[in-house]
Amino acid sequence: MDLRGYIDVTEIDPRLLVQVAYSGSRPQGLGFLHARPGGLDEATLNAIMEDAEKSFPRPGEINLDYLHGRSMKFHVRVVDERKYIDLDWYDHGREATKHLVRECGLPDVEAKISKAEAEKAEQAREWQAKQARAARAFVKLVADRGGRILRTEEPIKNYYLLPENDPVGEAVSYGREPAIKAGWISTDETWSQYSLTPLGRAQIGA
Repeated sequence: MDLRGYIDVTEIDPRLLVQVAYSGSRPQGLGFLHARPGGLDEATLNAIMEDAEKSFPRPGEINLDYLHGRSMKFHVRVVDERKYIDLDWYDHGREATKHLVRECGLPDVEAKISKAEAEKAEQAREWQAKQARAARAFVKLVADRGGRILRTEEPIKNYYLLPENDPVGEAVSYGREPAIKAGWISTDETWSQYSLTPLGRAQIGA
């Protein structure tokens, strides 16, 4: 598991983590029908801790989606017996994560936040580079195959089915949308026939 962008919260009491995460979460959608005022009750907190200890194969992991109508989307990962939370707290954002670890009194909290932010920036650069490589590969694929990106005898319509270790799959999965957004490729309404634009031809020197 790539732990870049995660914060080590092993030194925080997991009960406190859950309590503060709960207080920082709000009802969403139909959750308003089940929302309760106030903090997290002791019985529910005890049940969460018991479930965490039974978590398989990594005891101590916490996975909370909705709780009493509140959208928590809160996950504590366990790796080598240490606990981590993602800086990017789903549906909450980074500022909520920062508030959480500060509120819980995490030692060296500012240094740990800065480290996670730097790692997230590094991951973003890697992702952008991967998309750029895949977009160029997709342009070449379109040129080589005359605009029909085939798998067996059918056009690829659900590119998520392609394996990542397949060069065609990687080019289509990660490069198709960036290539279209860059104006290198145009496509028909069925997304089964692609054409190089002048910008796309320039990418491969055609």
